[in-house]
Amino acid sequence: MAATLGRTSILATLLVGALATACTSTSVPQADPSPRNLTVTIGDLQKALDRWHHVAATVVYRTDRQQPGLPSSAHQCLRRFVDDRADIPIGLAKCDPSGVARLVWDPPDRWRLEVTEANRTISATVVGDRATVCARANGRDERCRRRAGDRLVRGFPFHELVTGVRAVLDELGIDGLEPVTVTHRSVGIAVADCFERASGGSSAVWCFGSDGALLALELHAEDRAPTLVEVKRISSDVRWTSFDAPGS
Repeated sequence: MAATLGRTSILATLLVGALATACTSTSVPQADPSPRNLTVTIGDLQKALDRWHHVAATVVYRTDRQQPGLPSSAHQCLRRFVDDRADIPIGLAKCDPSGVARLVWDPPDRWRLEVTEANRTISATVVGDRATVCARANGRDERCRRRAGDRLVRGFPFHELVTGVRAVLDELGIDGLEPVTVTHRSVGIAVADCFERASGGSSAVWCFGSDGALLALELHAEDRAPTLVEVKRISSDVRWTSFDAPGS
């Protein structure tokens, strides 16, 4: 028994190292612009987000978060699923926190968010009052169903990309009365103004480009692993077919 646990611990440690290497090897170091910190109000953050809600764009984000229900540590997660070498693919698939989110954004009435994590893809398409959520896992056929728009948004991965400031702060237990810090820094492929509101061990950061596009999102809460989203590429091209109902 002890030998088995020892081998599992060693194997999990090696896998965490492999995951860390994979996550960092594709990053390209960028020189940050000169730091410029400002203190503004929650109203200024709301204005910046309102501007995003008037920008049409197609954005592909890289994402990083541990799956709900799994240990927040990749090491602990791997120990849960990996007993021997035959379990390595399962452990990597379930415990790798990286993913991709593709947002087709045509506010105020149309958007589509597709999230791929752990060999599973889930999408939400909203056109006016009509909302559809679809899921596809491990090469299986896609399954779709209609949902109420407000219920869909609240439970969908990375819904914070399309929701308001107050909703995000409320979920994290952060009040909206205190000042907001703005930092000017590099985010992915561009320079951004990043608005941060923090309280206790929780914080939320929104980073906007010069055209108003949302380039990054960082969410930290005391009781869960952080959620990180950063732009990979962005285009002003929005295709109407992205909003077609499945099967139409």
